[in-house]
Amino acid sequence: MLSKKYLSMKNKADGRTVYSVVFLIIMFSIFIGQLFVSDITVDTISEKYLWKEDLIEKYRKFKFDIGDNVFSYAVVGKEGWLFYTGEMSLRNYQKNNPLNISNIKKLSGIFNEIDVSVREYGGTFLVVIPPDKSTIYPQYMPDEIPVIGNTTSLDRLKERVEKYSDVRLLDLRPALLQASEVSEVYYKTDTHWNCLGAFYVYEEILSILAKDFPYINAYSVGDFDINSYESGDLDIAKMMEANVVDNVVSFTPRFDTSISLDTDYGRRYGIKSLKVFTNTNNIEQVDLVIFHDSFYDACLNEFIKPTVGRTVSMPYTDVDLSIMLQVIEKEKPDIVIVEFAERFMDYFLWRMYE
Repeated sequence: MLSKKYLSMKNKADGRTVYSVVFLIIMFSIFIGQLFVSDITVDTISEKYLWKEDLIEKYRKFKFDIGDNVFSYAVVGKEGWLFYTGEMSLRNYQKNNPLNISNIKKLSGIFNEIDVSVREYGGTFLVVIPPDKSTIYPQYMPDEIPVIGNTTSLDRLKERVEKYSDVRLLDLRPALLQASEVSEVYYKTDTHWNCLGAFYVYEEILSILAKDFPYINAYSVGDFDINSYESGDLDIAKMMEANVVDNVVSFTPRFDTSISLDTDYGRRYGIKSLKVFTNTNNIEQVDLVIFHDSFYDACLNEFIKPTVGRTVSMPYTDVDLSIMLQVIEKEKPDIVIVEFAERFMDYFLWRMYE
């Protein structure tokens, strides 16, 4: 449920209708002009002009340039921060309509089933849920979007897992909230954490795994050269056609890395996206299987792969629970990680039962 202030915010945006109309008149005039081109047919009008994708993109850019704050799947927050509002993002921020107990039990049941499979051969299982950016930086969300409730879906899941199972669920919120007080750990114009945020997460994951694998050689921040550069190609900014740049942090290892990639391994399971990375400098280290989303690919993988001996990775969007268990049973890795973003909790649940 949105507040009156938020609705007022939308009405204010709608109040710029005159600008939108002018824009559409201009674009419609261009479209009409195309009718006088000799090779135009009904098919080419429909295919190339009427719903041309770049026309939509130009309209989004026009909206942003005239100061609109509300877009289909994003809002403009304070101090240049852009926030994604799709999937469960807005619900999570407002603590409104969290997943019901039945679905929380199903999620917990999935974790229990994986945990049993991993424990059968003595492995370690860990669930990692990256928080939404608005969870870590709520102070930059628009005032017109209020926090309504007291409990999020992640709160419910954590409580259920801790009370009724032995599954290790890593709650990253405390560490990232603390880190955000001294550093930017998420991009201003992207949904993901930056490489600095990913490194904090890496440290949290390794601190958990060290309980079972004290011999793992975890890297410190001093093992990397840290640089930054500006980019205007980040996901929310692209979605809104916003002509803004963001500061991108990069970590370059000071140590020797020699990691081979096998992309054909997935044929064993019929999973094209399954990849195997072997750390030839440290092959005696532990083996890892990780089912993940884009947060793992957002720099976290660059810290994980040199730390373990062998990494089998695949997007969870390409598998279901039965395939997960099949991969685990055949690979018998030392560590299994399931990683999915806070805003995708319901999608992950649906995907496992598809």
